[in-house]
Amino acid sequence: MTRILTESDQFREALFALEMLGRDAGGWTFRRWRKRVARHRAVRDLVTMARTVRPFPDMDQIVQRACSPLGGDADGCGPEPQLVADVREFHRIAVAPYRDHIDRFLEADRATRRDIALTHGPEGLLSTLHPSIRWSFPVLEVPTPHDEDLELDTRGLLLSPSLFLTSRSPRVLGPSPDDGIPTLFYPVTPERGWRMPARTP
Repeated sequence: MTRILTESDQFREALFALEMLGRDAGGWTFRRWRKRVARHRAVRDLVTMARTVRPFPDMDQIVQRACSPLGGDADGCGPEPQLVADVREFHRIAVAPYRDHIDRFLEADRATRRDIALTHGPEGLLSTLHPSIRWSFPVLEVPTPHDEDLELDTRGLLLSPSLFLTSRSPRVLGPSPDDGIPTLFYPVTPERGWRMPARTP
């Protein structure tokens, strides 16, 4: 079964944002936001690290092994890796203040995708996610560093739109240790003239 996640994976979205900053990517759409968040030393330090320790897959593997990456209930967990604390601080500065703005943007895409799924079915939905994705039942071909093929007749797939993957290829991450289902993160390209705000209201 293919379904669209109703909420963003906040830690992954933070890592996508970090990757964008490390590559100085995003163009004019993110220019004001980049300048704003780069004022923080913690952000600059982590961006410097991200140029040698890759957000994906290196940092992602570390934070996904952490018990409570975004500060939830961590009872019974061992010592937290410093990187997890650093990425949490990055999320607090660079993503959390803009979450309402980001969520409104991504929810508009989710609504569009749900309409497509109702009208054209899962196959029609998958064909709209990114020009590089190829769907030939039951295999979904996703251009990744390892050119992954997902056989959707044997396991489900979670779909998650991402703002910070703009102009990048989709990412398949997982499968989740909880349910064994992988997540396909796909970029949502803002319309011409849309800008990430420099600050929240």
